[in-house]
Amino acid sequence: MAAKGLAEIVIGLLSLLEAEGLVFRVNALRLARAIVLQIIAFIFGAAALAFFVAAAYKWLATVVSPPLVFCALGAICAAVFFALFWSSSLWTKTKKPGRKAPKSD
Repeated sequence: MAAKGLAEIVIGLLSLLEAEGLVFRVNALRLARAIVLQIIAFIFGAAALAFFVAAAYKWLATVVSPPLVFCALGAICAAVFFALFWSSSLWTKTKKPGRKAPKSD
């Protein structure tokens, strides 16, 4: 699924190549800024998760045995990963053109 998101970014960039010069430059900079911000957000998110897992390990190691702590934290991290992966696949779905919402009077 991550490759699908990357493919959509590449397709978006290639469709920008067809635009006029000024519009292309503005949109390319906007796209580059969005990609850089997402990379920075990913790095900070990964660091925050690492600190959270380290703190949870320190706290849980005083309560239960270390192997059980690793199993619990591994399950929690896997659940967070799959939830984020699933939600990102929902964001990349495109709507079918031609269907309009009914007008309400």
